[in-house]
Amino acid sequence: MAVMLRERWESAEQYVEFLTHWAAYVLFAREFIVGRRVLEIGCGMGYGTDYLAEFASCVTAVDISGEHISHCQDKYGRDGITFLRADGIELPFKDNTFDVVLSFQVMEHIEPRNVLDYFSEIRRVLRRGGVVLVSTPNRRKRLLPLQKPWNPEHKREYDDSNLENLLERVFGQVKISGLCGSEDIVAIEYGWRKQTLLRVYVMYPIYRIMGFIASSSMLIRLRRVAQRLLRRYASHEQMPQEIFVRKFSLSDFRIDSTCTRDCIDLYGIGNKAGARY
Repeated sequence: MAVMLRERWESAEQYVEFLTHWAAYVLFAREFIVGRRVLEIGCGMGYGTDYLAEFASCVTAVDISGEHISHCQDKYGRDGITFLRADGIELPFKDNTFDVVLSFQVMEHIEPRNVLDYFSEIRRVLRRGGVVLVSTPNRRKRLLPLQKPWNPEHKREYDDSNLENLLERVFGQVKISGLCGSEDIVAIEYGWRKQTLLRVYVMYPIYRIMGFIASSSMLIRLRRVAQRLLRRYASHEQMPQEIFVRKFSLSDFRIDSTCTRDCIDLYGIGNKAGARY
C-alpha cells in the first residue's frame, strides 16, 4: 500500500515510515534533478513528484495503478508535471529522453525475473551520461536468513550486494549508500516488526499453510490487519501526534556509504555512460 502524506497520523510508526520515504526525495534526489528532465517510476501518491517539480525543468511520473494516477492528477496536476499510467518494465517513451530516472521503493514489488528488464528499460530512456536513482528496503535489517518478505506486496527484498550486482549488470559506475537513522528512529522503524526465531520459523510457516486454505485476497487482508495490530501494540510510548511530529524530522536521518549493512533503506546510483558523482 502506498505511503501518503496525511493531516493526521495514527502513530509515530506511521509518521516515521513517511519520513523514511520522504528522505529519498529531499536528502537523496534533490541534488541530481535541478534543471533536469526527470522521470519518476512508481510515483505512488505523488507528494514526492510535486516536490521534485520545484527543482527539475520538468517531471514525468508514471505508476502502474490507475487509482494512484487519478489521485496525483487531481491533487498535484500542474504545468511542469505529467502523470501517466504505465508499467516500469515497458515504458511508453523514446530512447534517450530523460536526464534522470528515479524509482523509489519499487524494485521489491517486481517479480525477480523481471528486475533486470526494469533496469534495462530505465537505461534505454536515459540520455547518455544520465543518472538512475533507486531505493529499496534493506533486507539485512528486516529479515532473518531464508525468511521471505513479511510485506505481502513485496516479491523479493535485497541487500547491498544484491543491489550493487543488479545495477552493475546494466549501468556503468555504480554507488551504493544507506539511509541511516537516529537511535530513536531505528527503534520505531523496527520495534513493532522485530523478528524472532519463533515468529519466523514456526508461526510464519503455519500462517503460510493457512494462506493455502484461504483466498489470496483474504490472506493479504489478514496480514494487513495483523500489521496494524502489531503497530498499535508496539507503538512508541503511544505518543500523541503533536509530540512525535515535533520530535522527529529529516534531521534524524543521514545518507552514509559505510552503513549499507545496517541501514534502513538502500540507495543506488548508476549512470548510462561515464558520469561521476
